[in-house]
Amino acid sequence: MAGSELWVSLCHNLTPLIRLGVPEETYQQLFEAQLKTTFSWDETGMQRKVLIPVGSAGKLEGDIVLSGPDTKMVIEMKKPGVALTPKQAGQLKSYMKLTSSKFGLLVGDRIKVYYDDDSTDETVEVADIPFDLKSEEGADLATVLRQANFSEVRLRDFCVKQIKRAESAKEMAELKELLLANGGLRIKEIVKSKLVQDGYKEPKIDALLADIQISQDDGMITPVKKSKPVVKPKSPAPPPSQLSGRVYQEHISENPVAESPVFILENKKNNVYARAQMIDGKFTVLPGSLVAFEMIQPAKPLAASTVSAAKSKATLLAKLIEEGAISGAPGNAKVTKRIEFNSPSEAGAVIQGRASCNGLNDWRTQEGLITFGAWQLSGITETE
Repeated sequence: MAGSELWVSLCHNLTPLIRLGVPEETYQQLFEAQLKTTFSWDETGMQRKVLIPVGSAGKLEGDIVLSGPDTKMVIEMKKPGVALTPKQAGQLKSYMKLTSSKFGLLVGDRIKVYYDDDSTDETVEVADIPFDLKSEEGADLATVLRQANFSEVRLRDFCVKQIKRAESAKEMAELKELLLANGGLRIKEIVKSKLVQDGYKEPKIDALLADIQISQDDGMITPVKKSKPVVKPKSPAPPPSQLSGRVYQEHISENPVAESPVFILENKKNNVYARAQMIDGKFTVLPGSLVAFEMIQPAKPLAASTVSAAKSKATLLAKLIEEGAISGAPGNAKVTKRIEFNSPSEAGAVIQGRASCNGLNDWRTQEGLITFGAWQLSGITETE
C-alpha cells in the first residue's frame, strides 16, 4: 500500500479509541496490531515492554522498540484523549539515549516524531502530526514505518524533510507578518512601485491605496473606497424586516444609477458565472448569476487565521438562501434579486462558497481585459 493508504488505515483504527479515551494498555495493543498487520512488522523486528538498563542495577520499561538492519526506533505510548506533555517527551528522549536510538515516536492524541540530530548533538522534535486523514506528514511517516522500508537513511531523510518544512513555514509566517505590519504598509509600497512602473499617476495610486484595507486575519485586500454622491430620486424606506441584513437588501431604488461596467466572475469547476456592477455606490451581484449553494469543503484544514472568515461567509450565504436571494441546489443555484455587498472580495467569496477571494483581480469585464481593481484605479465612472 502507498503511504497515504497506510496512514488512513492507522487513523481509522486509532481515532475511535482516542474519542473513547480507552486505557493506555488497550491503546498500545491496537497500535501494535496495526504495526503487525498494516505495516508488516514481525516478532523479530518488534519488541514490546523492553527492559532498558539504567546504571548498574536499575531498569526502565520501554513500550515498543522497532529494530531494522542498521537502526532502531523507540515508541512511547500514552493514554489517548490526553494532550502530550514536555515531561513525556523528556521520558522518550531518555529512552532514546539509553538504547542508542536516533529516532523516537511519542503516540497519544497525535504522533510526535523525535530525531537525535548528529549535527547539533541534541534530540529535537521534527514533526507534530494530528490524526488527520489528509496529512502529508502522516503519509510520509507511514511510508518509512513499514518494516520493508525501515532504515536509517529513509528515517533521516524523513526527519530532515520535516525540519526544512518547519523552517519554510517559519519563514513564510515571518514574511506574512512583515507584509501585514502597519496595516499592510509594505504591500502598499510594493503595489505603488509596480503601478508607477506601469505608468499610473502617483496621486491616483495614493488615493486608491488610502482607501484599501489589508486584513490582518487572512491578508486579503479589500477596497473601502467611498462612493461619489449621486443625485437620484428618493425612494421609500425598505420594510423593517429587511433592515437586519448586513449586505442583502431586497429594496433597491426605482431608478438605480449604474456607476461601472458589468464585471464577470467565472469558476467553471464549481459552476459559478456571476455578473455584478457598482450600483448606487454598492457592489451589486445581479439576478440570474450562477452561484454556490453551499460552502466548499477545503482539501486541507483551514489555518486558524482564516477560520473566522470562513464562518462569516458561511453565515452570510445561509442568510441569502434563507431570504430567497439565492435559490436552487448545489451545483445549480441562481441569484433571484440584486444583492449588495460591502466589497467585490466579499461578494466573490460568498458566491463561490469560499473563505476569501481577491475581488480586485477576480472580477473582470466581459472581455476579461479589465479587472475591477484596474477600473477603480483608472477613475472612470461611465458604464460600458
